[in-house]
Amino acid sequence: MKKRVVALFIAVTLMFITSSWRIYDIVSDADLSAASSQMSYKLTVTSPRGNIYDRNLKKLVSQQSRCVAAVPSNISTLNEIDSKLGDYAKIAREALKSGKPTVIEAVSDFSAEQSVLFSIPIRYSDNQPASHIIGYTDGSGHGVTGIEYAFDKLLTCEEDVTVTYTVDANGRALSGVEPTVSGTTDIKTGVILTLDSSIQRLTEQAAGVIEKGAVVVMNAKSGEVLALASRPDYSPLNLADALKSDSAPLVNRAFSAYNVGSVFKILVAAAAVESGIGKGATHFCSGNVKIGTNVFNCHNLSGHGEVDMTAALSNSCNPYFINLASRVGGKDILSLCKKLRFDEKKSFADRLSSVSGNLPSEEKLSSQPAALANFSFGQGELLLTPIDVAVMTAMIANGGYRVSPRLVSGIMLADGSISEYMSESPRRVISERSANTVAEMMTAVILGGTGESAAPSHLLAGGKTATAEAGYKMNGQAVNQCWFSGFYPAENPEYVITVLVENGVSGSKAAAPVFKSVCDGIYDLYYS
Repeated sequence: MKKRVVALFIAVTLMFITSSWRIYDIVSDADLSAASSQMSYKLTVTSPRGNIYDRNLKKLVSQQSRCVAAVPSNISTLNEIDSKLGDYAKIAREALKSGKPTVIEAVSDFSAEQSVLFSIPIRYSDNQPASHIIGYTDGSGHGVTGIEYAFDKLLTCEEDVTVTYTVDANGRALSGVEPTVSGTTDIKTGVILTLDSSIQRLTEQAAGVIEKGAVVVMNAKSGEVLALASRPDYSPLNLADALKSDSAPLVNRAFSAYNVGSVFKILVAAAAVESGIGKGATHFCSGNVKIGTNVFNCHNLSGHGEVDMTAALSNSCNPYFINLASRVGGKDILSLCKKLRFDEKKSFADRLSSVSGNLPSEEKLSSQPAALANFSFGQGELLLTPIDVAVMTAMIANGGYRVSPRLVSGIMLADGSISEYMSESPRRVISERSANTVAEMMTAVILGGTGESAAPSHLLAGGKTATAEAGYKMNGQAVNQCWFSGFYPAENPEYVITVLVENGVSGSKAAAPVFKSVCDGIYDLYYS
């Protein structure tokens, strides 16, 4: 009996020991697992974004920065907060109430035990340059419009900047153990634009007098857009006001289509000279032309009398160009429009393009003389964007080539190397002789015609005014779209400058002075 009791006791004891070890093993594994998950605490400091550069690799975004610090909740941090952060100290202390490490706004000399200081780029500035081209990001940091949208995948960095702390079970940083940092805010990857930040700045200043409209500055030979300003402007830092505004500041008016009026006479003159009609060809302007039941007036109702092509372009004589278009024919004029791709949208990147222009049909121009008359001085169904008008003007300035407008010149990779972005070589569409002939006439427009107010302070230029009827009224008054488009300087032109002013008085009063201002700014930058 005694032996049975002893044997039973031993058996029970062994069972107990075995069970205890199993329980210990399970509990220990759970504790170790829990401890493992709480051993480190990863704090995300920022999600960096790639850069957007101008042609000279100057940053157009992230031009300024702010200081932040990753900090644990300890005495050293709290003392430094009270010592350095002034009015922000209360907010910083509140952020540390949970006891876990956090990110706070800081100053450049902030230094506390286990803290890590960072310089974080501020994406946009108060006076953000080229806002309509750059676009903006949403709350998650992804692009919504412009370059930010078109190149969102490239600009979105794969790795966040993080700080990892060793912590106890309550998430408090363990004293004496330095945190580890992963990622960097020093990002090279980005998009290189054709914009020249200096020309962009002076163009935006010149456009400041425009309530609604746009200014485009383009390289005459390559089609590279050197500056683009759309008015009204907006701040990416205050999108709420822009969205509520009746003036639609988020619209890029340089990419929008408008009635062009007499600036189109540049193309009609080019088509005429190309067809063999000399600039000395004359026509008598009596002040109006009657075609069927339609009467087309010259802006000079008393008429210009006998004028040649140079005088007609200088004084923007509608009857002369109505007669000229009838001699050239709508088919040839329309053909040159299509060679310049007026009927196509201009694509600058995937998901970034202007709207297409609008052209009348060849059938209408051939069967309806009134439609051809309207077309001859840029009215009727014709609609073009400021980009289109700049391309047309470049054709004259560069000796007869169609350029493909460009906004992106390359991509900078993470290692700092640059790959060239897609481009298309200029293509001849009229002869050099024809282009030079029209260029001479456009110089006369500024020397003694309707474009005198566009004359630069230094060096000569060529251009053309326009006051186009929009076909509707505002507050009982007919709305005019006012233009000036030209090249600078007149000898070996490098720049094309196109100005659009919505609902202005006239091209000579509203748009031409802006052209002059841009030319003067470019002279001060690169010629003086």
